[in-house]
Amino acid sequence: MYPLRHHRPRFVNSTWLITGLLLLGWTLPLAAAPYIPPDYTAHYRAQRMGMAVVGEITLRRDGDRLHYQADLRPAGMLARVRDDEITERTTIRITPHGLRSESYRYHHRSSRRDRLTEAHFDWQRYQVSGMHRGRPFSLTLKDGMVDRFALQIALINDIISQQRQISRTLVDRNRIVTYDFTLAGARTIRTALGELEAIEVQRYNKQRDMTVSIWFAPDLHYIPVRVEQIENGERVVLEIQSIQWHPQNTTP
Repeated sequence: MYPLRHHRPRFVNSTWLITGLLLLGWTLPLAAAPYIPPDYTAHYRAQRMGMAVVGEITLRRDGDRLHYQADLRPAGMLARVRDDEITERTTIRITPHGLRSESYRYHHRSSRRDRLTEAHFDWQRYQVSGMHRGRPFSLTLKDGMVDRFALQIALINDIISQQRQISRTLVDRNRIVTYDFTLAGARTIRTALGELEAIEVQRYNKQRDMTVSIWFAPDLHYIPVRVEQIENGERVVLEIQSIQWHPQNTTP
């Protein structure tokens, strides 16, 4: 394990990081603006006992809003017996108060099930409301809260600020939870893109005896390049296979 070092991405033009905030008429120091990776599409793959799952994550910026989406589906032999498709997406707004979720949607559909969660965030009233598996819910928001998928973008900024212990309160589907993370340090890992230095963030769930680790790569603008889950001794790893960077959307 290598000591944790602070990196700034190699290709960053810091000007666009606060463009959305300036359009709102706010004048903020650069340090107050959250770091956001450039627009991208990345492909991932997990394989266990000959069964494979493939995924795609996209990030797109539109003014002061971020559109972040993940799609997962079975591949290979598994696709012959399972037709599950999972889509998770969030819309996040960059504000003077930090990142704020505006909407969240999770849809797990197959021939055997159809599970849907939707949430809408009202920051004027500090309320989030939505539907979870057909049942309505309403919760009270506090500053700093994000949805469960926007958490990945929030963690990038926690890493850049070099926090060793991270505590995040978020809206996880129809409930408010607090997750504690540990910055485990940086090390070189092998991926389909070659060797990458990556910073590992861990979360341990004592109730389920489960550890989830996410590796973020500074040289790839801190995007996640590996997700590992170990539960009851069983290990599943989702790893990046390819990435494509997209031109920045400058439409007002």
